[in-house]
Amino acid sequence: MKKTVRQTASEAEKIEYLEKELARSKKNSQEYLDGWKRSKADFINMRKQYEAERAEFVEYAEENILIELLELMDIFDEALKTATDKGIMQLRKKLLSILNKHGVYIAEVSVGDIFDPQKHEALKGEGTIIKEIAQNGYVMHQKVIRPSRVIVSKNY
Repeated sequence: MKKTVRQTASEAEKIEYLEKELARSKKNSQEYLDGWKRSKADFINMRKQYEAERAEFVEYAEENILIELLELMDIFDEALKTATDKGIMQLRKKLLSILNKHGVYIAEVSVGDIFDPQKHEALKGEGTIIKEIAQNGYVMHQKVIRPSRVIVSKNY
């Protein structure tokens, strides 16, 4: 004998209700999953940004003390203009090697270069550099930490 499946009205309503609940649950779970994926991506991006900022901080953490050492380098440069003492020359060379070890280098300035206010401090005139005076400029990891003092020609 064959059994026929008959559903009563209340059973059909229960099935319809459960199917709607299942669809709503699937939708909610997809929304939660999408939100979790966005949060994970945001976290990864934030971590990368933090690491980049931290690396930059570490790279420039010594900048202030190195800038103070540049004043000492100026004194050596001034002393070398009049002295022939090998001891002073060796001290200057050692100080420069310490600065170089920390990424600080003398900024290259040549007569005839175009004046760049990011790299140079003009003492007279404007336009093309005609002389570097007073103090060298220094660069630390491609960042100017002290501009070169220069005299520039007047552009007419």
